[in-house]
Amino acid sequence: PPTHVDSQHNVQRDARLQPILADAAARLGVPLRENGPVEYFPHFYGRWDGETHPEHISIESLLSMIDTLGRGPTEVACHPGRPEPDFETSYHRERFIELETLLTPGLRAELDARGVRLISYHDLAGAAP
Repeated sequence: PPTHVDSQHNVQRDARLQPILADAAARLGVPLRENGPVEYFPHFYGRWDGETHPEHISIESLLSMIDTLGRGPTEVACHPGRPEPDFETSYHRERFIELETLLTPGLRAELDARGVRLISYHDLAGAAP
């Protein structure tokens, strides 16, 4: 069963769709992204204004961002992957950099040292507003 309701490109923010999605989440008894107990953090992103910003998705940048987060469950949005060469996306190079950052040896130890516990929405069952 679903653990939460979210959307691509944050369409849940659209005022026309938000009530429909909120109702669906309530009927399912699950949180709706940005309307429940989980803080949504979309800033781990490496492309804007048509330019790539690999420094923004580096391990140093990620840890710096994590240091700014509050306590409680937080969803860090990211788009890691190894897209095939014919995969159409403007975020091709950045996906690979994100993946490499998230797979950095020692990242888990850095998170542990900061008191960060990795969980999924499964761990938040029953946490709908």
